[in-house]
Amino acid sequence: MKPLSRLACLAVMALGPSALVDCEALGSGVLGGVSTAACPELGVNVNAAGAVYTSRADFNAKIGAFVVATKDLMSIAAQAEAETAQACVRIGHDIGLSDQEMAPRQGEGGRASGACSAVAARMDGILSTTGLRFLVTVVPPQCQANAQAYSNCTGQCNAAAGMSTAQGGGSADAECNASCKAHAEFTAYCTPAAVTVIPNQSHEMALRLANSLRANLPLLLHAQIALGKRVIADADTVVQVGKNMPGIIGKAGAHAVACVASAATMTVSASASIKVSVQASASVTTRAGAGG
Repeated sequence: MKPLSRLACLAVMALGPSALVDCEALGSGVLGGVSTAACPELGVNVNAAGAVYTSRADFNAKIGAFVVATKDLMSIAAQAEAETAQACVRIGHDIGLSDQEMAPRQGEGGRASGACSAVAARMDGILSTTGLRFLVTVVPPQCQANAQAYSNCTGQCNAAAGMSTAQGGGSADAECNASCKAHAEFTAYCTPAAVTVIPNQSHEMALRLANSLRANLPLLLHAQIALGKRVIADADTVVQVGKNMPGIIGKAGAHAVACVASAATMTVSASASIKVSVQASASVTTRAGAGG
């Protein structure tokens, strides 16, 4: 089995022990194609918020918040890709597709796009030749941002800048606030999606596809909505923070510069992956009549 990228392996953290991923690549110290050797704080199980990047306290908190948001973003991108791929592979198996036909594509989000594009094409064939349609009702996932995570993050930023959280409760600067808000959204609590599927026909393939959609659309919609559309704006914001940070921290030291540069590259990778996963999921949910 070919080892997956560290991005995919972060799904273990998000999905728990049920996530079936090959994490041989973890030992290489590579995350999203960027070495974590220059910035260990980007590694798994490292406290990035409490790390020391530079002697300047205000920069230290700012960089810490950005690195935390980056790690969150990588984790949620991995989970979105894993859930999307898993749901599409299961549907694909149910309608006769092989693993080879659903093989991952090159590039970010490749596991999701490879599996779901094959499923979408097979569904097109089934729907066009049989006239099969579905009556689908959806209760989408509902999410609540992690208020405690936001409070803790902005509290560290304010303390480093010599501010009191009682002076308005916000972060001391735009970059810290953006990173903290993203951190709260990326670690939000979300309810599962609920779906009902009723086919307009009762032949064998109609029932097989309907049963598979009934079982797998909740996971697909969770990835598409809770882990995808909901966080895209925050992902783009963190990417922008990464673009702004080098000009802000200047010559804050080699370690600080290395962490900012590595994290900025990773945010671009993760943001792109999430967008691919959303498109992949939508290619199937739209054909099922569950929206896109």
